[in-house]
Amino acid sequence: MIKRSWLRVLLALGFVFTVASAVPALAAIQYSGSLQAPKTNGLDGTGYWVNAENPVTFSWLVSEVGVQNGAILWNYAYTISAPAGASSHVIIELSDGFTVNDISNIRFNGTPIEECVYDDDTSRWEISNFSQGGSNPYMKDGLFGIKINTPNDNSNLITTYSFDSTHAPVWGDFYSKDGMANSNVFNTAWNEGFLRTDPTADPTNGSIDNHILRPDTVEQPSVPEASSMLLGALGLMPVLGMSIRKWRK
Repeated sequence: MIKRSWLRVLLALGFVFTVASAVPALAAIQYSGSLQAPKTNGLDGTGYWVNAENPVTFSWLVSEVGVQNGAILWNYAYTISAPAGASSHVIIELSDGFTVNDISNIRFNGTPIEECVYDDDTSRWEISNFSQGGSNPYMKDGLFGIKINTPNDNSNLITTYSFDSTHAPVWGDFYSKDGMANSNVFNTAWNEGFLRTDPTADPTNGSIDNHILRPDTVEQPSVPEASSMLLGALGLMPVLGMSIRKWRK
C-alpha cells in the first residue's frame, strides 16, 4: 500500500506535469523584408524592371523551421515580382566556406528543383564565385553565392526561390536578371548596397543599409523548449526527495 506522504507527492507531480505539458513552445523566429526600384527605395538595376510604373520588387522571408543535428534549421525564401519578363536566375550571396552540404530542399515556386523542367545543358543550381558580365550583365562586382536557375516552362512574373540551411542569417547581397522584355537592354536587379560592406548587425525585419538576409557559415545551436526544460527539471524531483529523506534520517 502506498503511504499517504508518497501518495501526496505523486498527486502533486501529476498536477505539475499536467501544467508543464501546457507550457507553449517558444515562438519560431521569422524575419522578412523587401526592396523595390528605384534605388532610392533600396533596389538598383537596368532596363524595364527598374523603369516601369510598377517596378521590380525583391522580398525575402527567413523562417526557423526545425532542428537538424542540434542546430536551428532555417528556410530562406526569396521572391522577385517583375513588371515584365520573369527572372531567369537569382544569385544569393553566401559566406566563404559554404558548400553544397550546407543546403537542402531547394525549390522553385514551391516545387522541388529536381522536379522542374530544364534544358539538358542547364544546371538547376550551383555554388560558385560568379563574375560580372556574361550571364550576369551589369552585376556591380563578383559574388560568391548560390545561383538558382529558373525552369524552362516558367511564365510567372512572380518567382520564388527557396532552400533550407542550418547556417544562421546575416546581411548580404543578391543579383537577378531577365532577358530584354519591354527593353533594349537586359532587365537586371540588385540591392542598392551591393558595393558597400555587409552590415554586421543582428538580423531583423526590414533591411539594413539596403542589404538582404542570407546564410552565414556559422550555425546557431537550438534552444530547448521551455516545457522540455521544465519537464527535465521535474524528473529530478523524486531523486531530490529521496535524498532529503535520507538526510533527515
